[in-house]
Amino acid sequence: MRIAIADIKTLEMIRHFVQSAIFSHLHIKELCDSAEMSETKLIQCFKFLYQSTIINYFSTIKMEYAKACLEKDFTVKELSILLCYSSTEHFNRAFRKVFVVCPNSFQARK
Repeated sequence: MRIAIADIKTLEMIRHFVQSAIFSHLHIKELCDSAEMSETKLIQCFKFLYQSTIINYFSTIKMEYAKACLEKDFTVKELSILLCYSSTEHFNRAFRKVFVVCPNSFQARK
């Protein structure tokens, strides 16, 4: 796959935006509008360039932040609210998907 230099710069801008948006919900449509790309092109180019889908990248960034916060004694409930999860169960599933351990077990091991 070939990606134009201008598109690479746009994708880098999108990646930085995704990294800074962990305390909110991510909407692909808004990213497409910002990048002035179709959804298909944005998704394919992002995955090619960063070897991850936008959603998986976003989730991993959130979970890395959550992991650091759990090491500083944040509660699962606090993090689920802070990171805009609909419930602690949803947060637990997302954390377990990335780290293969539930957040409470991770916190107990430290």
